[in-house]
Amino acid sequence: IVPAGVVCFFASYAYEEECYLYWKSNGILNRITAKKDLFREPRIASQSDAVLAQYSSCCVDSNSEKKGAILLSVVGGKLSEGINFKDDMARC
Repeated sequence: IVPAGVVCFFASYAYEEECYLYWKSNGILNRITAKKDLFREPRIASQSDAVLAQYSSCCVDSNSEKKGAILLSVVGGKLSEGINFKDDMARC
């Protein structure tokens, strides 16, 4: 398991949603969330800061039973522009 944070970028919100629903329908999502907290970039830009703060907190929380977090983001979305995902924020 990759420690700390993992950021996964998708080409569009539609494709992210399609993958998320597929993972949910076949149990992959349950396997992921058993190991890491999962966050999704919201379509509403004003909610992005809160999601990023929660994701960041999980990435550095060494006391958590889960090993970090995964962030599903969209290229060109608010979370892909101007944010430096360094150190524990994005190990992979």
